[in-house]
Amino acid sequence: MTAPNSTALNEEINALIKEMSETTASYFIASLRFLTEEINLPVSSKLFYLIHFAESHRLDKLMDFLVTRGCTFKWPTMTPPSFATKTHTNAVEILTSLRDIEIRVYEVATRLVRVAHQHEDHTLAEYVSSEILLHLVKVISKRSYQITTMRRSATKPNTEMGECIVDRLIMEDEVKEVTWKVVRASLRDMSPVEMKQLESYRRKN
Repeated sequence: MTAPNSTALNEEINALIKEMSETTASYFIASLRFLTEEINLPVSSKLFYLIHFAESHRLDKLMDFLVTRGCTFKWPTMTPPSFATKTHTNAVEILTSLRDIEIRVYEVATRLVRVAHQHEDHTLAEYVSSEILLHLVKVISKRSYQITTMRRSATKPNTEMGECIVDRLIMEDEVKEVTWKVVRASLRDMSPVEMKQLESYRRKN
């Protein structure tokens, strides 16, 4: 099957695009909130900003895949995350919201895989399973661990110090991981001329 010809399948595709678009925007908003005086956790802010780029690339890859198969889709009307409009919030609330958003994407992607198999579009089902679902399982696990760790730090006598330690020790590892993903994605998108320019710059420096 080269392109979805079912209304139900197209609805699920559009639902996944909407959820992934909202996820990308949510991480960008989270990166700004974590820099406010109220929270002030710069490593987490950097992490969420990088994830915003990584998720944008993941969404672009999905849409490129769908376009090459003749799919058409409508650009979604996005709903901002709950913490975007709150006057006061904290690190645990935002992390929990991000985890819940990822779970929502996982549920929509799982539903799309099921519907794709029902319509014998196994290529689409395989792509979503390998490129999106496997990634989401790891991300949801990481967010859950970060929530638990951050919540424990909030029970300490010096809450701000505890959160700063978590920010440095726990989030820094994921920052390194996501940074490499963003770099690799950028390299894949480079033209041969740009690759030569980069190699020339490396030799000079």
